[in-house]
Amino acid sequence: MAERIGNVTRSRYEEIVAESRHLIVQIGPAQFALGDLALEIEPMRPVGGSMPNGTDDLFTVEESLAFFADDIGVAPATVKDWRWVASRWPKDKRRDDDAFSVHRILASISEDDERWAQIDDPPFNQRTGQRRWTNDSAKRLVGQRVAHPVSIEEKVQAVTDLTRDDEVAAQVAAELPAVADGRPELLVISDRPPDPLPRHTGTCTHRAPAGSPR
Repeated sequence: MAERIGNVTRSRYEEIVAESRHLIVQIGPAQFALGDLALEIEPMRPVGGSMPNGTDDLFTVEESLAFFADDIGVAPATVKDWRWVASRWPKDKRRDDDAFSVHRILASISEDDERWAQIDDPPFNQRTGQRRWTNDSAKRLVGQRVAHPVSIEEKVQAVTDLTRDDEVAAQVAAELPAVADGRPELLVISDRPPDPLPRHTGTCTHRAPAGSPR
């Protein structure tokens, strides 16, 4: 095990991680609180549009949230994100120990009971020896691309995604013989498509905040 991580010792790194988790615990509730306030202004409803507010003024959902975002100094997309995630997690179902970003990813699980049960069952992290959600473990559950591929399937998919760029594909093709030097089996091109990423077995449908019901 490495004695240093970046510019700090491992013991100092562990202290930084603990302090950072404490800060994240403070950030998450603030994001949820802002989402709740946005929901008060514009509750989620199946069909967007204008809604009477007791005066002659009518505002669409987009306009109301844009005004709110401008008045508090953030991007409208950020307000929509807070609002959507807050709508997916009632206050008694939110976990203070898990980042807002984890709640955002797991919010794509369509069934309420399943979503709430999943967040209470974090996976075991072999690197840390703890049961704790990370963004990647949440993404694996719902079938999204992970930032740090671990399995063969994830690594193949990452390479596939990169080589969709013509320049990258050309560079990989040029360097592959050197990489495969002494291992001719690496040059055998299989006709079988790569196995798909493991996907969540429930009825999980990710819905980005911008396209979510209003």
